[in-house]
Amino acid sequence: MYNYHQELFHLRFSLTLKAIMFYVYVLKSMRDSSLHIEFAPDLRARMQKHLNGLVPSTKNIRPLDLIYYESKKRCLNERKTLKTSQKGFLH
Repeated sequence: MYNYHQELFHLRFSLTLKAIMFYVYVLKSMRDSSLHIEFAPDLRARMQKHLNGLVPSTKNIRPLDLIYYESKKRCLNERKTLKTSQKGFLH
């Protein structure tokens, strides 16, 4: 059965998602050389959180070095792609 309201919701959500700019970025731990692929709408603010130890996934591996970043409109897909190729490509 066709649900008009559900279809309208998905259409609005996809249009909203495409209009928002995010950054995909890669951090390298200077402590253990591990790489972390992240995304955020405000890269400067997020980097401050990383550097101040306010991000749980990176707080114990500081100091961190930002080795790559790129602005994306659909970074959720980009992050997934990078994470799946992380072991073969980035290491």
